[in-house]
Formats: sequence, C-alpha cells, structure tokens
Amino acid sequence: NIEEDHLDFYKDLDDICHAFDRFFALLPEDGACIGNGDDPCVLKALENVHVKTITYGLGAHNQWQPANLVYDETGCAGFDFAFEGEITNYSSTTASVSSGDYALQNRLTITVKVNFQNAVDQTLSFNNKTFSAYADYDSSQLLIDVQDQLIEDIVEDLVNDIFMAAAGNW
Repeated sequence: NIEEDHLDFYKDLDDICHAFDRFFALLPEDGACIGNGDDPCVLKALENVHVKTITYGLGAHNQWQPANLVYDETGCAGFDFAFEGEITNYSSTTASVSSGDYALQNRLTITVKVNFQNAVDQTLSFNNKTFSAYADYDSSQLLIDVQDQLIEDIVEDLVNDIFMAAAGNW
C-alpha cells in the first residue's frame, strides 16, 4: 500500500509516491513490481513502471485474487489457490483438405499461458504453463459467424484442462 505513513520523514502523500517512483526506477529490466491493485495510489504508481507488473487483491481487475478466502480466529486470512493467465495465441488454420486441395475443415485454436499458486501445497504450483484447445468448423462457414460458439466450447475445454492440472491431485 502507498499511504500517508512516515510523515515525519516525507512531507506529504505526493512525496511518498515520488519516493516509490524513484525506487521502481531501480528495478532491473527482467524484474517485476508487485502491488496491491485495490489501492488507487499503487495502481497509479504502477502505470509508469518499466518492468512487468503484477497486481493482487480482492477486486476483479487484479491479476491475483484469493480463492476461498477465510479468516482464522486471530483474523489472519488464508486461501486455497489463485490463477493468473493470458491468451498467447488465437488462430484459425486449415484442419483437413479434400483430394482437390480444398479446405474441408478449419480449426480455431486458443492457447493460454497460466500461473497457478497453491497456498496449501506450493509444490503443486506452476508458472507459465501453456494450455491449448481447439474446435473445428466447416470451411464453408465464416469464422465471424461461428466464433462465439467455438470460443465457448474452447474455453470450457481450457477451464477443464487448467482445473485438472491445478486440482487433479486433491
């Protein structure tokens, strides 16, 4: 969090934000900056960072969000696991060809890269794991006409594959 703390040293919140900006500038090019995405001051500071940024928090806009968030009797939070991912490929290619070299079937493929954190057993966590799924469609159809249903089917397959990779050992 970036908040009005140590005002005996910093003159105001803007001065604190400037100190964070100077610190972020020292991060190596291959580094990462991790911040609380529920804090508006942190989000503003991350806009100017020159390295990969990772946000965490309860808001849906965060890359990392807790799953099954619970609090114990002392008020400490715990959660089962969390996911982060991105689409790395979305492509339509020929899936099958007729004897006259005409496309009979096309294939829509979606590939995602996923990071998974298992707070219960860190050995089951994974980073940058790639998952791919596809659906075929008749070459007489335009992708734009069938993509909504294809995407729905592909996402269902991807979710199942990712879930099995993450929770299959439970």
